[in-house]
Amino acid sequence: MEGLSEPIFDKCKPRDGSEANVVYENDGMMKKAFTEQFSSVLSNVADKLISAENAPKSPLMESLQDLAAIASLDEQVKLHKVVLISDLIQHSDRVSFYKTRPKNVKFDTISSSVPDLFGVDIQIYWLLRREKEGGIQNEALIPWWERIFEEAGVGELKIMKVR
Repeated sequence: MEGLSEPIFDKCKPRDGSEANVVYENDGMMKKAFTEQFSSVLSNVADKLISAENAPKSPLMESLQDLAAIASLDEQVKLHKVVLISDLIQHSDRVSFYKTRPKNVKFDTISSSVPDLFGVDIQIYWLLRREKEGGIQNEALIPWWERIFEEAGVGELKIMKVR
């Protein structure tokens, strides 16, 4: 496994109380737990990621390959939805957008790296960068990833810009 590293944030989204059963659930407690244990923690992580210095690698495709491989090890494990919070700047030995801009990466040279995501829905929170990374996040970046996810066989793809 090449892509997976120690996670920065690894939590399942708890219920926020908006659909609590009034008979046996306390919506206020659920909302408080959601905010304190999930949304505020996630917001802090996102703030740190946005202001973080360059990492030595950002193997996004390889991480998705690893995730697909892990899910395929057990037939009873089914990925339904993957939430990715990223600047979408692929940076690994195989493909680096710091070296080659997305529009110049030939798809046939990386097609074997495209994971099989089994119709999984993908939600991306796209962290917009400043400085030199902002130049990489141009009009060619999203179409490049859309092609990758189309080839990967994802179900629904949603991309939301963050800051």
